[in-house]
Amino acid sequence: MSETIFSQNSDGIVNVFLNSFYVFGDSLSDNGNNFIGQNYVRDNLNPNIDTPSPLYFPGRASNGFVWTDYFAQENGLSLTPVLEFAQIAPVLKNSNGEYEINSSFGGNTATQSTNFAFGGAKLVNDYSDPGNLFIPSISTQVDWFIKDLEVKQMQASKDALYVILGGANDYLSGDFSEPNEPVTVVEHAITSLYDAGARYFLVPNIPDLGNTPLARTFSDEEIAFLTDVSNLHNDLLEKTLRKLKQYLPDIKIKFADFRALGIDITNDPFAFGLTNVTDSYLTWENPDFSTAGKNPDDYLFFDEIHLTTVAHLLIADAMWKQVMIWK
Repeated sequence: MSETIFSQNSDGIVNVFLNSFYVFGDSLSDNGNNFIGQNYVRDNLNPNIDTPSPLYFPGRASNGFVWTDYFAQENGLSLTPVLEFAQIAPVLKNSNGEYEINSSFGGNTATQSTNFAFGGAKLVNDYSDPGNLFIPSISTQVDWFIKDLEVKQMQASKDALYVILGGANDYLSGDFSEPNEPVTVVEHAITSLYDAGARYFLVPNIPDLGNTPLARTFSDEEIAFLTDVSNLHNDLLEKTLRKLKQYLPDIKIKFADFRALGIDITNDPFAFGLTNVTDSYLTWENPDFSTAGKNPDDYLFFDEIHLTTVAHLLIADAMWKQVMIWK
């Protein structure tokens, strides 16, 4: 594990090389947790459970690496899905017939870069997916990490980067029509991690959910709602992060504007090496590469809601530019 290096110039800009990386999020960031959980259930508990389509890159909701993979590589880090640390078995069957994640990680997440993100995760609510696999909320993911710190009787590393990225599933699922509770979860996650010792945070907002291939199958009223709630969420999130920076001593928070990046890409896709930013390369109803017939690297969306690996590389680059310097 490398040491953290700080250098400050006369403008107060601090260059930081962080020694580890923690992610709490959903399918945009998941680099293997759903894949591990579903495959374990299929191989050991229920051979009929739905498992990831082979059309997707193993462990990712894309056709290749997701942004967390690229970001970790850029920083020379190895980002491990948290279920690789599960003691004995990653999934257990409870008395209700649901497949619960075994969150006994033996303190391993306290000492190395870990990805807690699960595809389908919401900020606020845990739930079981159609295959009965437990999907932990981002709130629960943070609780798991705090618990693992306690196992090791450690503080969270002050030289690590902590990423909290979610919210889309809370609104797409219809759980929330306004952002107060989802954004409060982000605030609580940051303060909990801060109290545990964390200091460096990267918190992206959400893209315009009304500007996705999935949303284009909805009514005009539903599309308008998704756009409006995305904007409300992002505005409240930015205000909340400014408040935390004011009241928590020594905290460093970077706000990554995914919505603005999405607008830039949509307005000038050719500048980003893309040609199609409206359609999905494949659909859930007809997930067949042969019918797609084109190069996925030309597309922003791989399916109705998830991005291509090329788009993830653009996100990773935007993320890296955010954390290269701190004021």
